[in-house]
Amino acid sequence: MMQQILAQSPFVSIPGTFNARDMNGPLPFALADVETGTAHSSPLRARYAFRTGTLEILSEEGKEAIASLSMRKIFDLRTTKEIKHRPGPKVLGIEVIWKDNVAINHLHTKPALQGANAQASSVEARDESGNFLTNMYIDMLMTHKPPFLSASEYIRDHPD
Repeated sequence: MMQQILAQSPFVSIPGTFNARDMNGPLPFALADVETGTAHSSPLRARYAFRTGTLEILSEEGKEAIASLSMRKIFDLRTTKEIKHRPGPKVLGIEVIWKDNVAINHLHTKPALQGANAQASSVEARDESGNFLTNMYIDMLMTHKPPFLSASEYIRDHPD
């Protein structure tokens, strides 16, 4: 069942990645219209921007898949510690953009992770409307501000 879902749009197959998908399409449920439950679609055109949970174990076959998608830039959201532990891949013809994000480096300490895991699994972590995912996305935007700003400026300045 899971393989069938991952083989359909917006997901894309890039060996050595996790949760790779085209950012064109329906936005996460957390961003749906609260009153109507209607999901909003991304304003990005198909095959313009992709996202994935990881690239540090990208295989040669994965590099070929990325090249076939005509990617030009990779915006790396990882912390300094994560990059030192597992440097990202070098893919011919693709620029990797990474912005040092001192504000989030402290989040990867053991006590911070334990607190975050406890909060994420807690029913009390949801706000009064039950939008835990909305809060999680907002936290990601705030803690990863430099790389998200860089990616947003690129999208704004290079609509082609």
